[in-house]
Amino acid sequence: MLLVGPRGIGKTHLLCLTRHYVGRRLSARAGWVLPSDAWVCPFFTEEEFAGQNSLANFLITLFAKLREESPHEPRFHLPAHLPNETDQQVVDCCFERLQQFHAESKKRVLLVIDNLQKILQQWTDAEHYRLRGFLSNDGGVVILGSAPSVFREVLDQKAAFHNFFEPRILTELTTPRILELLKRR
Repeated sequence: MLLVGPRGIGKTHLLCLTRHYVGRRLSARAGWVLPSDAWVCPFFTEEEFAGQNSLANFLITLFAKLREESPHEPRFHLPAHLPNETDQQVVDCCFERLQQFHAESKKRVLLVIDNLQKILQQWTDAEHYRLRGFLSNDGGVVILGSAPSVFREVLDQKAAFHNFFEPRILTELTTPRILELLKRR
């Protein structure tokens, strides 16, 4: 899913809340339905995008975040030499470990990425297709992202992520809705 809306509308806040509810850091309110499966929810903030210039680098960072979330999960501890290997070897190893994690633990990864377009715009089309193929075939990793607008990697009919994400357009609150919100709070 891709949350789309202007800057300052609350996309990052929604991502954080989702991460906390799905990861069971916050209790669900009465009447809310949360996923029944256990989830691990790493979160990428906008400030972390500088070193994510390839799918391999992104996956190495993802595994560092997964280790923070689940330090006792052995599949999240990558071999020390892996960052020195080729991008292909890094991607293969990381995807294999994610598949094993899902198959053996029955847990899933909700990958929460603020300003998703900033990561994808740094990668090659081949890396886009590689990630889409993994996400489409595995089922153990789901992406919830945000963006200020629908971007080329999602909009272009020839792009790997065309018709992949379900965009949810967030519109600004009208004055009466702002007053209603304030009254309820």
